[in-house]
Amino acid sequence: MKVSRKTRPDGKIELHITAPPTKVDEAIRFVNFQLAYENELDPLIVADVQAALIALVGESYYNSARDFHVMEFLAPFAVTQEKLDIVMRPQIEAGAATVQPGQALSFTAVVTPKPTFEVSSYEPVQIKVPRNTSSQREQANIIAFLAASEFAGRFQGQIPDELFEFTREEILANYARSLKAQDMDLETFIEQQPGGSQQFSMALMMQVREVLTHSFCLDALARHLKLEVDEADIEEVFSQMIAGRERETRQEYELTGRMYLIREAALRGKANKWLAQTAVIEYVDVDTAAGAGADAGAEAGAGAGAEADAGADAEAGGSAGADAGADAS
Repeated sequence: MKVSRKTRPDGKIELHITAPPTKVDEAIRFVNFQLAYENELDPLIVADVQAALIALVGESYYNSARDFHVMEFLAPFAVTQEKLDIVMRPQIEAGAATVQPGQALSFTAVVTPKPTFEVSSYEPVQIKVPRNTSSQREQANIIAFLAASEFAGRFQGQIPDELFEFTREEILANYARSLKAQDMDLETFIEQQPGGSQQFSMALMMQVREVLTHSFCLDALARHLKLEVDEADIEEVFSQMIAGRERETRQEYELTGRMYLIREAALRGKANKWLAQTAVIEYVDVDTAAGAGADAGAEAGAGAGAEADAGADAEAGGSAGADAGADAS
């Protein structure tokens, strides 16, 4: 894949990408499968997936959707190849190109470089941890989460509004997908929450800020400590994502060009591990209910980061790395 860059006045980077015919055909196959599933077709049974899709949605719509999704599929490979640190997904320029099977494809994607922030201090954090947790792993998770939360309180800077809104939409989308699997829509779920939509919106914005400040503070710490990621760190992230399916999950990220997300999560995981290992911990006695509440808070925080990340796709990275660091510490 050939890639050239151009930095725009607004700081965003234009990636001018030319994908070879083999990569274009690979992208078309992937997108056809994706569109088939979205339209309730089984691509493993249908003899000619493209013909079936055209018959179902029409040739014009199919071509438009295929072209966009093929470029969307290819853009992350350019990000990984160029070793760019970005936030949010690459944006495909409208009407960038027409996809032709068996031919090279040239198009432009715009990416947003990850902003850098500082913290007020890099000294070890001081935290209070309940004694009566049920397992060593559970306590390690609580320590890592509390350490990251305490460190995030040292965040300095202003997070761009567009990143705030993007992360909010990603978390909502993940909620909606999860609820759909339970035969519930997001609107019904929100109505059932104590305090209704207003309380839900306030809690959501707190979650968004938590995800982003945790992530950017861990980035700052990783830079300060000059941490680097190795293969063991990469494997550790995958081991924490879907236990027992590490190989398949890695293949999915590699085949879709999204390994840059895993490297980011791994780096944040190493930073979170350092925080947990160096934290000054005061163990406190609490009753069972309080202990469970602390545990729930830790798990909720880890989950918030995971949702914003990935489907690691939040592109801010979330706290997937924090999870890995927690379990390893």
